[in-house]
Amino acid sequence: MDQQEWQLPEGEDKYCWRRLGPKNVPEMGNLIRRIEDFDNPPFRTAVCEIEAFFSAPTKWRTIGAFGADNNLVAYAQVRPRLLVNEVVCDGGVDPRYRGQGLGRAAITWQRDQASILLDASRPGRVLFYVEDVSPDLSSLLLDAGYTQTDSFVDVCRDLTNPIKPAPVPYPFEVVPWDEELDEMLRHALNRVLNDNNPESGYSVEDWATRRAAFTPDCSFVALDKTTDRSQIAGFALSSVYRQDWTAVGNRQGYIDLLGLLPGWENAAILRALIAGVLQAFRERGFATAGALLPATVDALTRKLFVEAGFRTVGTSTQYAIDTAATSDS
Repeated sequence: MDQQEWQLPEGEDKYCWRRLGPKNVPEMGNLIRRIEDFDNPPFRTAVCEIEAFFSAPTKWRTIGAFGADNNLVAYAQVRPRLLVNEVVCDGGVDPRYRGQGLGRAAITWQRDQASILLDASRPGRVLFYVEDVSPDLSSLLLDAGYTQTDSFVDVCRDLTNPIKPAPVPYPFEVVPWDEELDEMLRHALNRVLNDNNPESGYSVEDWATRRAAFTPDCSFVALDKTTDRSQIAGFALSSVYRQDWTAVGNRQGYIDLLGLLPGWENAAILRALIAGVLQAFRERGFATAGALLPATVDALTRKLFVEAGFRTVGTSTQYAIDTAATSDS
C-alpha cells in the first residue's frame, strides 16, 4: 500500500497518530468504552465488533492518537462500501482529551482517505452517523463542510404487553429465514436498487458485514405463493446486540431490516412480519424490541410500528459530503 495514502494527521507534539491493527483491539476497546460510558448512546460496542474492524474488509482503515504515556486517546476509521461508492466514517475522542483539536484532525484525515478510496469516475458520498448525544461532533462536521442529509428515530416496544395476532392473507405466507431465502433476498434487493441506480447494490461482503449480529431464528421472509415458484414479497431481518443491553437496561432484540418489495405493497404483510418478529423475541426471553426508522419513513410503516406498540426513545442524524464524478477518470 502506498505510504502516501496513509499519511497521518499532523498535530501537537504531545500526540502521535499511528495505524491501528489487531494488536490494538484491547486498548481500542477500553477507549470506546470510556467514550460510550461518558456520552451514553443507546448502544455499546462489543469486542467482537472491534475485532471485525481488522478482519475481512481489507480496505477499512483505522488510526489512533497516542499521548505522552503511549495511551490511546482518540481513533478514526473509514469504511468504504464499494458497490454504492460510499465511505462511512467513525471515530471518537476520550472525554478527558476533548477540545484539543483531535476531533478536527481526525475528520480531516477521514475526508482525505475518502477521496482516495472513492471511485472518482462516478458520484460518491462521505458519511457520518451522529447520535443526538454528540452535539459537539455535529458542530465539527458542519464546520468541515458536511450537511445534514437524513435523520433517524430509535423506537422501542415492551414485549410484556400483548402482541396482536396478524394473519397474513392468501396467497402469502410468512416463513422463517433460511440461507437459500437470504441469497434470494440479496439478489431481489439488488435488482430493486439497480433499477434506481445501476451502480448500487449489496456485495456478499457488504451483506455479511452489515449483519454481524444477525439473529436467524427471529427473522422472517414473506412469500407470494401464487405459483409453484414462490417469490419474495417482504422481509424482516433481526439482530441481537448484547453489548447494548447495559445501555438499554434490558435484554433487547432489534429489527434491523424490514420492508416490502415493489409490487407487493400490502399493509397486512408488514403487520404479519412485525408480529412474527415480536413473538419470536418474546419466545427468546427478550424484554423489549427495538428498531431504527428513517425520519422520512413512509406513513404506512410509521403507522404500523405505532399500532404494534413502539414508542420513540432517541434520534440520530446522518451528515454527508457528496462528490461529483471527474470527467478525466
